[in-house]
Amino acid sequence: MVLILALLCLVSAAFLLLRPRGGLRAEIWLDGVLVETVDLASLTEEREISVGEHVTVLAAPGKVRVLRSDCPDKLCEHMGWTSSPAKPLICLPNRVTVTVSGGGEESDAVLR
Repeated sequence: MVLILALLCLVSAAFLLLRPRGGLRAEIWLDGVLVETVDLASLTEEREISVGEHVTVLAAPGKVRVLRSDCPDKLCEHMGWTSSPAKPLICLPNRVTVTVSGGGEESDAVLR
Protein backbone atom coordinates (compact mmCIF):
# COMPACT_ATOMS: atom_id res chain seq x y z
CA MET A 1 0.00 0.00 0.00
CA VAL A 2 2.86 2.38 0.85
CA LEU A 3 4.58 1.53 -2.41
CA ILE A 4 1.45 2.34 -4.43
CA LEU A 5 1.01 5.64 -2.58
CA ALA A 6 4.64 6.58 -3.17
CA LEU A 7 4.32 5.72 -6.86
CA LEU A 8 1.18 7.87 -7.18
CA CYS A 9 2.97 10.79 -5.53
CA LEU A 10 5.93 10.39 -7.87
CA VAL A 11 3.72 10.30 -10.96
CA SER A 12 1.76 13.36 -9.76
CA ALA A 13 4.96 15.32 -9.10
CA ALA A 14 6.35 14.39 -12.52
CA PHE A 15 3.13 15.48 -14.19
CA LEU A 16 3.18 18.86 -12.46
CA LEU A 17 6.87 19.52 -13.13
CA LEU A 18 7.02 18.27 -16.72
CA ARG A 19 3.77 19.61 -18.15
CA PRO A 20 4.25 22.03 -21.03
CA ARG A 21 3.98 25.67 -20.09
CA GLY A 22 2.76 27.93 -22.85
CA GLY A 23 3.39 31.63 -22.98
CA LEU A 24 0.76 34.20 -22.17
CA ARG A 25 -1.66 34.61 -25.10
CA ALA A 26 -4.56 36.95 -25.83
CA GLU A 27 -7.43 35.73 -27.99
CA ILE A 28 -9.55 38.41 -29.64
CA TRP A 29 -13.10 37.36 -30.56
CA LEU A 30 -15.63 39.27 -32.68
CA ASP A 31 -19.20 38.00 -32.70
CA GLY A 32 -18.06 34.56 -31.48
CA VAL A 33 -15.38 34.17 -34.16
CA LEU A 34 -11.67 34.15 -33.28
CA VAL A 35 -10.13 37.14 -35.06
CA GLU A 36 -6.56 36.97 -33.80
CA THR A 37 -4.32 35.32 -31.23
CA VAL A 38 -1.45 37.43 -29.88
CA ASP A 39 1.54 35.95 -28.05
CA LEU A 40 1.88 38.47 -25.22
CA ALA A 41 4.99 36.76 -23.87
CA SER A 42 6.98 37.43 -27.04
CA LEU A 43 5.90 41.05 -27.63
CA THR A 44 8.66 43.62 -27.16
CA GLU A 45 6.57 46.73 -27.84
CA GLU A 46 2.93 47.79 -27.88
CA ARG A 47 0.78 46.71 -30.82
CA GLU A 48 -2.61 48.11 -31.86
CA ILE A 49 -5.10 45.64 -33.33
CA SER A 50 -8.26 46.77 -35.12
CA VAL A 51 -11.23 44.53 -34.38
CA GLY A 52 -13.90 45.13 -36.98
CA GLU A 53 -14.73 48.78 -37.57
CA HIS A 54 -15.50 49.75 -33.99
CA VAL A 55 -12.86 48.54 -31.52
CA THR A 56 -9.08 48.86 -31.18
CA VAL A 57 -7.22 46.55 -28.79
CA LEU A 58 -3.77 47.41 -27.46
CA ALA A 59 -1.44 44.49 -26.75
CA ALA A 60 1.76 45.04 -24.77
CA PRO A 61 4.35 42.68 -23.30
CA GLY A 62 2.38 40.51 -20.85
CA LYS A 63 -0.90 42.46 -20.93
CA VAL A 64 -3.79 43.63 -23.12
CA ARG A 65 -6.57 46.27 -23.02
CA VAL A 66 -9.31 47.86 -25.10
CA LEU A 67 -7.79 51.12 -26.31
CA ARG A 68 -10.73 52.59 -28.24
CA SER A 69 -14.36 51.73 -28.83
CA ASP A 70 -17.28 53.62 -30.31
CA CYS A 71 -19.77 52.12 -27.84
CA PRO A 72 -21.83 54.66 -25.88
CA ASP A 73 -20.70 53.88 -22.31
CA LYS A 74 -17.00 53.07 -22.92
CA LEU A 75 -17.02 50.49 -20.10
CA CYS A 76 -14.66 48.26 -22.05
CA GLU A 77 -12.08 51.07 -22.20
CA HIS A 78 -12.38 51.67 -18.46
CA MET A 79 -11.71 47.99 -17.63
CA GLY A 80 -8.01 48.72 -18.08
CA TRP A 81 -5.23 46.18 -18.56
CA THR A 82 -5.57 42.44 -18.01
CA SER A 83 -3.08 39.61 -17.93
CA SER A 84 -5.34 37.17 -16.10
CA PRO A 85 -7.59 34.42 -17.48
CA ALA A 86 -9.99 35.36 -14.69
CA LYS A 87 -10.51 38.89 -16.13
CA PRO A 88 -11.71 38.88 -19.75
CA LEU A 89 -12.36 42.18 -21.52
CA ILE A 90 -15.82 42.52 -23.04
CA CYS A 91 -17.50 45.14 -25.23
CA LEU A 92 -21.12 44.02 -25.42
CA PRO A 93 -22.44 46.60 -27.91
CA ASN A 94 -19.72 45.67 -30.43
CA ARG A 95 -19.70 41.93 -29.57
CA VAL A 96 -15.95 41.88 -28.85
CA THR A 97 -14.31 39.67 -26.22
CA VAL A 98 -10.62 39.49 -25.31
CA THR A 99 -9.49 36.51 -23.23
CA VAL A 100 -6.06 35.68 -21.82
CA SER A 101 -4.67 32.17 -21.51
CA GLY A 102 -1.38 30.47 -20.71
CA GLY A 103 1.34 31.57 -18.34
CA GLY A 104 0.70 31.14 -14.62
CA GLU A 105 -2.95 30.23 -14.43
CA GLU A 106 -4.82 32.06 -11.67
CA SER A 107 -8.13 30.29 -12.15
CA ASP A 108 -9.39 26.74 -12.13
CA ALA A 109 -11.47 27.21 -15.28
CA VAL A 110 -12.46 29.84 -17.80
CA LEU A 111 -15.94 29.49 -19.24
CA ARG A 112 -16.95 30.88 -22.63
